Amino acid sequence: LVHRTEIGDRVAAARTMTELARSMLTGRQAERVLAMLDAAVPTFADLAPDPAFVGLEAQHARAAFLRDEHRRSLEIVERVLEASERGDLRAILADALVTKGSGLAAIGRIREGMGVIETGERLALAEGRTSTVLRGLNNRLNDLADFDPRAYRDAVLDGLAVARRVGDRAWMLQFLLLSGFGAYAVGEWDEALDRWQAVLAEDPEPGDRLVPLFGVVSVRSARGEPVP
Repeated sequence: LVHRTEIGDRVAAARTMTELARSMLTGRQAERVLAMLDAAVPTFADLAPDPAFVGLEAQHARAAFLRDEHRRSLEIVERVLEASERGDLRAILADALVTKGSGLAAIGRIREGMGVIETGERLALAEGRTSTVLRGLNNRLNDLADFDPRAYRDAVLDGLAVARRVGDRAWMLQFLLLSGFGAYAVGEWDEALDRWQAVLAEDPEPGDRLVPLFGVVSVRSARGEPVP
C-alpha cells in the first residue's frame, strides 16, 4: 500500500486498501477499519466512479454497519449501489446489497432487509462470489429464525453445503454451529446435539467453544443426562 502510494498509483492503492479492509473485517477488526477508512475514503473520493473507489466505499459501509452505525452505513451504501449499478460492477453490487439489507434489518425494517439480502445472495451466486453468498446467508439468518424456523434450518444447511464445497473452515464451523440451533428450533434435539458435538470435535478456538458447549449442556440438562 505504501509503495503504491509513493509511486503515485492511487487506483492501485485504493484497491490494496479495499483488500486490506476486507481482510481486517473478516478478522473482526471493524473498529480499526472504520477509523482507517474514515480517514482514507475522502482522500480517494476524486477517483469516483472508478471501481477501485466504489469497492473501497463498499467496505466503508460494511465497517460502519459492523460498528452499529447502521444509518450511516445505509447512507454510504446508497452511493455504492448507485455507482455499482451504473457501472455494472456486479460483485460490488451484490456485496453492497447484503450490507444494505443487513442495515435495514438492524433498524427494524426486517422483512425488507431480508429481501434485499436475498437479492444480493442471488447475484453473488450468479457471479461466483461465494464469500458474499455466505455473508448474506449468515446475516439473513439473524432474523429468519423469528419468522420461519424451518426456513431458517434449510438456509443454514444451504450455507453449510456452500462452505464445505469451497473448503472454508471458518464459515463451515459457523454454519455447523447454527445448524444445531436450526435443528433445536424444530424439535430435532438429537440432530442438534450431533451438530454441536461436531463443532467441538473440530477443536475450535477456546472462545468459539462456548456456544456449542452451551447447546450441548442445555439439551443434556433438559433430558436429565450427564453433562460433559
